Amino acid sequence: MPLTNFAGWMLTTLVIYGGFAGWRARSGLAVALRPTPALLAVLAYAAVALAGIWRNLHGMAREVVLADGSTWQSAYIFQAMTIVTAFTMLFVVLLALVALGSREARLCRVPP
Repeated sequence: MPLTNFAGWMLTTLVIYGGFAGWRARSGLAVALRPTPALLAVLAYAAVALAGIWRNLHGMAREVVLADGSTWQSAYIFQAMTIVTAFTMLFVVLLALVALGSREARLCRVPP
């Protein structure tokens, strides 16, 4: 499967979430997150994910020769791991930030 397929879906997802974030900011529902222990844990998890992506994008690609003489590139593993990390770890970070934001909104909401 070509890498551009994943890039297209990522762009589509970012456009949809970006539109929603813009609507949420204009509607006055945006809430600033305070540095709570839960937020710090989510940010640490995000840092691990981003470090993995950085390492995979800058990995040393080597040609591997198998016992039967066939060859493959180690860059294929780096590409696959980058995609898996982006769609698993970063998605969990996004969900956690949304959950923390909605929790903060419930705690800070002033009744009319």
